[in-house]
Amino acid sequence: QSMCGYIIMLYGVQLVWPSKRQTLVATSTAHEELMSIAYAVRESVWLKCTME
Repeated sequence: QSMCGYIIMLYGVQLVWPSKRQTLVATSTAHEELMSIAYAVRESVWLKCTME
């Protein structure tokens, strides 16, 4: 298993910067990157809904 992390910024301020061990096993580097993007998008959608 590998680590996943990302930073979400708004106007130069870090809002979210999680780092966690992924529960799924990636079969390739591309798969790993897509899983990280999916986590970041899910968090971004939640933040957008919260801020509206």
